[in-house]
Amino acid sequence: MALLFIIQKIELLNQREHDAEKIKEIIFDLCKLKPLKAVEIAAYFKKGESYIKRKYIREMIKDKKLTYLYPEMLNHPEQAYLSTEN
Repeated sequence: MALLFIIQKIELLNQREHDAEKIKEIIFDLCKLKPLKAVEIAAYFKKGESYIKRKYIREMIKDKKLTYLYPEMLNHPEQAYLSTEN
C-alpha cells in the first residue's frame, strides 16, 4: 500500500476519531512499509507519542499485530515497530 494512499486515509479521519480499529489498521499499514518509531507514527496522526503508545501500539503488540524491531532490548533508543506481516 502506497504511503500517499495511507496519508489520504489519515486525512479522512475525524479530528477526534473514536474508531480505534480504523487507526490500528492505518498504523499496521504504515509499519508494513518500513519500521517506524512511535514518535514517527504519532506525527502522522498529529498526536503525542505517549498517547499513541498507550492507546494503540501497546495493544497491537499484545495482539501480535506489531512487533518490536529490537525485541531483545525494549527500551532501545532506536526502537521501532514492524507489522507482523513483514
